Amino acid sequence: MSSSADIEPRLVVTAHDQDGKSVFTSDGPAGLFHPFGPDSSSFALFDTRPSVPVNNQVAVAEDKKQGLPRCPPGGVLFSITNLKPGDKAPMHRTESIDYAVVISGEIVLGLDNGEEKLLRAGDYLIQGGANHTWDNRGTETCRIMFVMVSADKVKLADGTELAATVLGPKPPQ
Repeated sequence: MSSSADIEPRLVVTAHDQDGKSVFTSDGPAGLFHPFGPDSSSFALFDTRPSVPVNNQVAVAEDKKQGLPRCPPGGVLFSITNLKPGDKAPMHRTESIDYAVVISGEIVLGLDNGEEKLLRAGDYLIQGGANHTWDNRGTETCRIMFVMVSADKVKLADGTELAATVLGPKPPQ
């Protein structure tokens, strides 16, 4: 079964000309990246900026970095993730607040305390640095849109800071 998540996303970008008039600067495929092979999850990084507030006089970079979407410290990132049926992202934490929308399909969001929630197309998520997994137990590809904004590390009452994790929880130090 084909879904909108199987289609390469189109990215339209606007900016200003030298006289301050609004212009379209690009319109075309965003470029999907398949870091785990052609039959697995894919990502598209639409835009990343090194700091907030963003300077709208600087053009959007046309050559998008092909890698796992990670928000730069102090910056912001806009991307999508496509998880095929059976794909699972390992436990990880970002140092950002992540605003997400499930565009198509469904996905199970799991937390490190064992709790899970099923998110479906049209559901919205605000994730504040939680250690989590993504698990597509459905029958179609799940496309999730993310806007990630750099955030301070989560700090526990005893002063311990929870760092980003990439492939599972970091061992205690």
